[in-house]
Amino acid sequence: MLNRALRLMDGDIITRMGFLIGDLHRQIEQLRKEQYAGTTTTNTFTVYRGQGRLISFNNFLSTSTVRKVSLGFAQNARRNPDRVGVLFIMKINPGQSTTPFASIAGISDFEEEEEILFSMHSLFRIQDIKHMAENNRLYEVNLVLTADNDPELSRLTEYIRKESCPNSQGWYRLDSVLSDIGQFHKAEEIYQVLLDQTNDDENKAPIYHQLGMLKRNRGKYEEAHTFYEKSLALYQKTLHPNHPDLASSYNNIGLVYENMDNYSKARTFYERAVQIAQQSLPSNHPTLQQRRKNLERAKNK
Repeated sequence: MLNRALRLMDGDIITRMGFLIGDLHRQIEQLRKEQYAGTTTTNTFTVYRGQGRLISFNNFLSTSTVRKVSLGFAQNARRNPDRVGVLFIMKINPGQSTTPFASIAGISDFEEEEEILFSMHSLFRIQDIKHMAENNRLYEVNLVLTADNDPELSRLTEYIRKESCPNSQGWYRLDSVLSDIGQFHKAEEIYQVLLDQTNDDENKAPIYHQLGMLKRNRGKYEEAHTFYEKSLALYQKTLHPNHPDLASSYNNIGLVYENMDNYSKARTFYERAVQIAQQSLPSNHPTLQQRRKNLERAKNK
Protein backbone atom coordinates (compact mmCIF):
# COMPACT_ATOMS: atom_id res chain seq x y z
CA MET A 1 0.00 0.00 0.00
CA LEU A 2 2.80 2.42 0.90
CA ASN A 3 4.80 1.81 -2.28
CA ARG A 4 1.64 2.14 -4.37
CA ALA A 5 0.88 5.48 -2.71
CA LEU A 6 4.42 6.70 -3.45
CA ARG A 7 4.19 5.64 -7.09
CA LEU A 8 0.80 7.30 -7.55
CA MET A 9 1.61 10.31 -5.33
CA ASP A 10 -1.50 9.58 -3.23
CA GLY A 11 -1.40 12.57 -0.90
CA ASP A 12 -3.91 11.12 1.56
CA ILE A 13 -1.98 7.91 2.26
CA ILE A 14 1.41 9.63 2.18
CA THR A 15 0.39 12.18 4.82
CA ARG A 16 -1.24 9.54 7.02
CA MET A 17 1.82 7.29 6.81
CA GLY A 18 4.44 10.05 6.85
CA PHE A 19 5.74 8.92 10.24
CA LEU A 20 6.26 5.39 8.88
CA ILE A 21 8.05 6.63 5.76
CA GLY A 22 10.46 8.71 7.84
CA ASP A 23 11.05 5.94 10.37
CA LEU A 24 11.68 3.30 7.71
CA HIS A 25 14.14 5.57 5.90
CA ARG A 26 16.06 6.25 9.13
CA GLN A 27 16.19 2.55 10.01
CA ILE A 28 17.60 1.70 6.58
CA GLU A 29 20.22 4.44 7.02
CA GLN A 30 21.21 3.09 10.44
CA LEU A 31 21.42 -0.52 9.23
CA ARG A 32 23.58 0.56 6.30
CA LYS A 33 26.06 2.24 8.66
CA GLU A 34 26.22 -0.89 10.80
CA GLN A 35 26.43 -3.42 7.98
CA TYR A 36 28.75 -1.64 5.55
CA ALA A 37 31.09 0.28 7.85
CA GLY A 38 34.65 0.23 6.57
CA THR A 39 33.80 -0.92 3.05
CA THR A 40 35.98 0.28 0.18
CA THR A 41 35.56 0.66 -3.56
CA THR A 42 36.64 -2.96 -4.00
CA ASN A 43 33.62 -4.29 -2.09
CA THR A 44 31.23 -4.31 -5.04
CA PHE A 45 28.33 -6.79 -5.01
CA THR A 46 25.29 -7.55 -7.16
CA VAL A 47 21.56 -7.59 -6.37
CA TYR A 48 18.61 -8.50 -8.57
CA ARG A 49 15.00 -7.51 -9.04
CA GLY A 50 12.50 -9.27 -11.26
CA GLN A 51 9.56 -7.31 -12.60
CA GLY A 52 6.64 -8.20 -14.80
CA ARG A 53 4.84 -4.86 -14.57
CA LEU A 54 5.65 -1.16 -14.72
CA ILE A 55 8.23 -0.04 -12.15
CA SER A 56 9.28 3.21 -10.54
CA PHE A 57 12.20 3.54 -8.16
CA ASN A 58 10.64 6.47 -6.29
CA ASN A 59 9.37 3.90 -3.80
CA PHE A 60 11.14 1.60 -1.34
CA LEU A 61 12.98 -0.86 -3.59
CA SER A 62 13.15 -4.52 -2.66
CA THR A 63 15.94 -6.58 -4.27
CA SER A 64 17.60 -9.95 -3.70
CA THR A 65 21.17 -11.21 -3.80
CA VAL A 66 19.78 -14.50 -5.20
CA ARG A 67 19.38 -14.29 -8.97
CA LYS A 68 16.86 -17.13 -9.34
CA VAL A 69 14.48 -15.52 -6.84
CA SER A 70 14.20 -12.33 -8.89
CA LEU A 71 14.23 -14.22 -12.18
CA GLY A 72 11.15 -16.10 -10.98
CA PHE A 73 9.24 -12.83 -10.54
CA ALA A 74 10.28 -11.70 -14.01
CA GLN A 75 9.23 -14.99 -15.60
CA ASN A 76 5.75 -14.64 -14.11
CA ALA A 77 5.10 -12.03 -16.80
CA ARG A 78 4.73 -14.83 -19.35
CA ARG A 79 1.34 -15.64 -17.84
CA ASN A 80 -0.02 -12.46 -19.41
CA PRO A 81 0.57 -12.00 -23.18
CA ASP A 82 0.36 -8.21 -22.81
CA ARG A 83 3.33 -8.00 -20.43
CA VAL A 84 7.07 -8.43 -20.59
CA GLY A 85 9.35 -9.51 -17.78
CA VAL A 86 12.43 -7.57 -16.70
CA LEU A 87 15.35 -8.77 -14.62
CA PHE A 88 17.26 -5.83 -13.15
CA ILE A 89 20.89 -6.65 -12.36
CA MET A 90 22.30 -3.96 -10.07
CA LYS A 91 25.96 -3.45 -9.25
CA ILE A 92 26.37 -1.91 -5.79
CA ASN A 93 29.56 -0.36 -4.46
CA PRO A 94 29.08 0.78 -0.84
CA GLY A 95 32.43 2.54 -0.93
CA GLN A 96 31.27 4.96 -3.63
CA SER A 97 27.69 5.68 -2.62
CA THR A 98 25.92 6.69 0.60
CA THR A 99 22.50 5.76 -0.81
CA PRO A 100 20.55 4.21 2.10
CA PHE A 101 20.17 0.43 1.66
CA ALA A 102 20.45 -2.52 4.01
CA SER A 103 20.17 -6.29 4.24
CA ILE A 104 16.92 -7.24 5.97
CA ALA A 105 17.27 -10.99 5.52
CA GLY A 106 17.36 -11.52 9.28
CA ILE A 107 14.04 -9.76 9.88
CA SER A 108 12.19 -10.60 6.67
CA ASP A 109 9.39 -13.14 6.45
CA PHE A 110 11.21 -14.53 3.40
CA GLU A 111 14.75 -15.18 4.64
CA GLU A 112 15.59 -17.35 1.63
CA GLU A 113 15.28 -14.28 -0.64
CA GLU A 114 18.32 -12.60 1.00
CA GLU A 115 16.58 -9.25 0.59
CA ILE A 116 18.40 -5.92 0.24
CA LEU A 117 16.02 -2.98 0.76
CA PHE A 118 16.75 0.45 -0.74
CA SER A 119 15.18 3.66 0.52
CA MET A 120 13.12 5.90 -1.74
CA HIS A 121 14.52 7.65 -4.82
CA SER A 122 17.57 5.42 -5.25
CA LEU A 123 19.24 6.34 -8.55
CA PHE A 124 20.95 3.94 -10.93
CA ARG A 125 22.83 4.42 -14.17
CA ILE A 126 21.67 2.20 -17.06
CA GLN A 127 24.52 0.18 -18.59
CA ASP A 128 22.64 -1.87 -21.19
CA ILE A 129 19.34 -3.56 -22.02
CA LYS A 130 19.08 -6.87 -23.87
CA HIS A 131 16.85 -9.88 -24.48
CA MET A 132 17.47 -12.94 -22.35
CA ALA A 133 18.34 -15.93 -24.52
CA GLU A 134 15.66 -16.56 -27.18
CA ASN A 135 12.79 -15.23 -25.08
CA ASN A 136 11.53 -12.01 -26.68
CA ARG A 137 9.30 -11.25 -23.68
CA LEU A 138 12.08 -11.34 -21.08
CA TYR A 139 14.66 -8.58 -20.77
CA GLU A 140 17.81 -8.08 -18.74
CA VAL A 141 18.68 -4.55 -17.63
CA ASN A 142 22.10 -3.89 -16.14
CA LEU A 143 22.28 -0.99 -13.68
CA VAL A 144 24.97 0.57 -11.50
CA LEU A 145 24.14 2.48 -8.32
CA THR A 146 25.24 6.08 -8.86
CA ALA A 147 28.32 7.23 -6.99
CA ASP A 148 28.19 10.26 -4.72
CA ASN A 149 30.70 12.10 -6.94
CA ASP A 150 28.78 11.44 -10.17
CA PRO A 151 28.65 14.87 -11.90
CA GLU A 152 25.29 14.20 -13.57
CA LEU A 153 23.84 13.15 -10.22
CA SER A 154 25.11 16.37 -8.67
CA ARG A 155 23.48 18.45 -11.39
CA LEU A 156 20.22 16.52 -11.10
CA THR A 157 20.20 16.84 -7.31
CA GLU A 158 20.76 20.58 -7.52
CA TYR A 159 18.00 20.94 -10.11
CA ILE A 160 15.53 18.97 -7.99
CA ARG A 161 16.48 21.01 -4.91
CA LYS A 162 15.71 24.24 -6.75
CA GLU A 163 12.48 22.96 -8.27
CA SER A 164 11.03 21.24 -5.18
CA CYS A 165 10.16 24.09 -2.85
CA PRO A 166 13.71 24.87 -1.58
CA ASN A 167 12.50 27.38 1.01
CA SER A 168 10.07 24.96 2.65
CA GLN A 169 10.68 22.34 5.31
CA GLY A 170 8.80 19.32 6.66
CA TRP A 171 5.02 19.51 6.29
CA TYR A 172 5.31 22.85 4.49
CA ARG A 173 7.38 21.22 1.75
CA LEU A 174 4.92 18.34 1.43
CA ASP A 175 2.08 20.85 1.16
CA SER A 176 3.92 22.67 -1.61
CA VAL A 177 4.46 19.41 -3.48
CA LEU A 178 0.77 18.45 -3.10
CA SER A 179 -0.18 21.86 -4.47
CA ASP A 180 2.18 21.45 -7.44
CA ILE A 181 0.54 18.14 -8.40
CA GLY A 182 -2.97 19.55 -8.05
CA GLN A 183 -3.99 17.90 -4.75
CA PHE A 184 -5.23 21.23 -3.37
CA HIS A 185 -7.83 19.78 -1.03
CA LYS A 186 -5.28 17.61 0.79
CA ALA A 187 -2.78 20.47 0.98
CA GLU A 188 -5.49 22.69 2.46
CA GLU A 189 -6.26 20.10 5.15
CA ILE A 190 -2.63 20.04 6.24
CA TYR A 191 -2.37 23.83 6.40
CA GLN A 192 -5.51 23.96 8.52
CA VAL A 193 -3.91 21.50 10.96
CA LEU A 194 -0.71 23.58 11.05
CA LEU A 195 -2.80 26.70 11.65
CA ASP A 196 -4.60 25.07 14.58
CA GLN A 197 -1.28 24.05 16.12
CA THR A 198 0.27 27.53 16.30
CA ASN A 199 -0.58 30.62 18.32
CA ASP A 200 2.29 32.69 16.99
CA ASP A 201 1.30 35.46 14.55
CA GLU A 202 4.64 35.24 12.77
CA ASN A 203 3.97 31.58 11.95
CA LYS A 204 0.30 32.09 11.14
CA ALA A 205 0.94 34.73 8.47
CA PRO A 206 2.60 32.43 5.88
CA ILE A 207 0.00 29.71 6.54
CA TYR A 208 -2.84 32.14 5.80
CA HIS A 209 -0.91 33.20 2.70
CA GLN A 210 -0.61 29.59 1.47
CA LEU A 211 -4.29 28.95 2.17
CA GLY A 212 -5.09 32.00 0.08
CA MET A 213 -3.04 30.64 -2.79
CA LEU A 214 -4.80 27.27 -2.58
CA LYS A 215 -8.23 28.91 -2.64
CA ARG A 216 -7.28 31.11 -5.58
CA ASN A 217 -5.93 28.12 -7.53
CA ARG A 218 -9.33 26.48 -7.05
CA GLY A 219 -11.19 29.59 -8.22
CA LYS A 220 -12.55 30.43 -4.76
CA TYR A 221 -11.61 34.10 -4.93
CA GLU A 222 -13.68 35.45 -2.04
CA GLU A 223 -12.19 32.87 0.34
CA ALA A 224 -8.73 33.52 -1.08
CA HIS A 225 -9.17 37.24 -0.43
CA THR A 226 -10.15 36.55 3.20
CA PHE A 227 -7.03 34.47 3.83
CA TYR A 228 -4.75 36.95 2.03
CA GLU A 229 -6.12 39.84 4.11
CA LYS A 230 -5.51 37.89 7.33
CA SER A 231 -1.96 37.18 6.22
CA LEU A 232 -1.37 40.82 5.28
CA ALA A 233 -2.67 42.06 8.63
CA LEU A 234 -0.25 39.79 10.51
CA TYR A 235 2.67 40.69 8.24
CA GLN A 236 1.97 44.38 8.85
CA LYS A 237 2.23 43.72 12.60
CA THR A 238 5.45 41.69 12.44
CA LEU A 239 7.44 43.04 9.45
CA HIS A 240 8.88 46.38 8.44
CA PRO A 241 6.80 48.28 5.84
CA ASN A 242 9.04 47.42 2.88
CA HIS A 243 9.57 43.74 3.57
CA PRO A 244 9.40 41.49 0.43
CA ASP A 245 6.75 39.26 2.04
CA LEU A 246 4.47 42.28 2.27
CA ALA A 247 5.02 42.94 -1.43
CA SER A 248 4.01 39.36 -2.18
CA SER A 249 0.83 39.79 -0.12
CA TYR A 250 -0.09 43.03 -1.90
CA ASN A 251 0.55 41.41 -5.27
CA ASN A 252 -1.56 38.34 -4.53
CA ILE A 253 -4.46 40.40 -3.21
CA GLY A 254 -4.22 42.38 -6.44
CA LEU A 255 -4.45 39.13 -8.41
CA VAL A 256 -7.59 38.11 -6.53
CA TYR A 257 -9.23 41.49 -7.15
CA GLU A 258 -8.33 41.18 -10.82
CA ASN A 259 -9.86 37.68 -10.89
CA MET A 260 -13.04 39.24 -9.48
CA ASP A 261 -12.95 42.02 -12.13
CA ASN A 262 -12.37 44.73 -9.53
CA TYR A 263 -9.58 46.46 -11.44
CA SER A 264 -9.43 49.67 -9.42
CA LYS A 265 -8.73 47.68 -6.24
CA ALA A 266 -6.28 45.49 -8.13
CA ARG A 267 -4.33 48.55 -9.29
CA THR A 268 -4.09 49.87 -5.72
CA PHE A 269 -2.49 46.67 -4.44
CA TYR A 270 -0.31 46.16 -7.51
CA GLU A 271 1.07 49.68 -7.09
CA ARG A 272 2.07 48.99 -3.49
CA ALA A 273 3.70 45.69 -4.52
CA VAL A 274 5.70 47.47 -7.23
CA GLN A 275 6.75 50.25 -4.84
CA ILE A 276 8.20 47.77 -2.35
CA ALA A 277 9.84 45.63 -5.04
CA GLN A 278 11.55 48.68 -6.56
CA GLN A 279 13.31 49.35 -3.26
CA SER A 280 14.76 45.87 -2.88
CA LEU A 281 15.20 44.45 -6.38
CA PRO A 282 17.23 45.50 -9.44
CA SER A 283 15.20 46.93 -12.32
CA ASN A 284 15.71 43.82 -14.47
CA HIS A 285 14.69 41.33 -11.78
CA PRO A 286 11.98 38.91 -13.05
CA THR A 287 9.80 39.42 -9.95
CA LEU A 288 9.79 43.19 -10.34
CA GLN A 289 9.14 42.92 -14.07
CA GLN A 290 6.20 40.59 -13.49
CA ARG A 291 4.64 42.91 -10.92
CA ARG A 292 4.98 45.82 -13.31
CA LYS A 293 3.22 43.75 -15.96
CA ASN A 294 0.42 43.00 -13.49
CA LEU A 295 0.00 46.70 -12.78
CA GLU A 296 0.04 47.63 -16.44
CA ARG A 297 -2.50 44.94 -17.25
CA ALA A 298 -4.87 46.20 -14.55
CA LYS A 299 -4.49 49.79 -15.78
CA ASN A 300 -5.53 48.71 -19.28
CA LYS A 301 -8.75 47.05 -18.11
